[in-house]
Amino acid sequence: MLIEVRIKELPFMSKNVLPPKTQDLHPAFEAGKKPMDQFAKEELVDIEDRLRVATMSLLMRHEFFGIIALKLGRKITTEVPTAAVDGRTIFYNPGFVQALSAKELIFLVAHGVYHCVFSHFLRRGFRDPKLWNYAGDYVINYLLYRDKIGTTIKGVLFDEQFKDMTSEQVYDIMMKEQ
Repeated sequence: MLIEVRIKELPFMSKNVLPPKTQDLHPAFEAGKKPMDQFAKEELVDIEDRLRVATMSLLMRHEFFGIIALKLGRKITTEVPTAAVDGRTIFYNPGFVQALSAKELIFLVAHGVYHCVFSHFLRRGFRDPKLWNYAGDYVINYLLYRDKIGTTIKGVLFDEQFKDMTSEQVYDIMMKEQ
């Protein structure tokens, strides 16, 4: 099971908790549509290097995240539109990564680590996988913003109404608003 970082309109949300227009999204979301065969080998090497630098930056500034990021596998693939994690490996879309700044990349790596730390794969139970992922994203993105870990990527799921909540609490709110 993969937990993906992505943006989707959620029609049941009572207030505008998502970016209302595509121009409010970071260009990386569009860049993530580039097919793998359009990346030169040098570009893929550069992307790997940037991910290593982001991981080392986490290790130096936020040791907890850095140590865990070092233990997780890393795979570059266009099979995910942005990034995803399965508890052992973080999967990165090369176009998405390429379009992010160094600080946004730190945010992305730490985001994947948080999904693992919170055991989102194990805690989902029989919940709707997409809604569960969105709930986790709201919680994680708020924590990264609050703790100033990297730079929040424009267009990720974020709403301060969910501060200090668990993924279960956010999920329950989202289910009630359907």
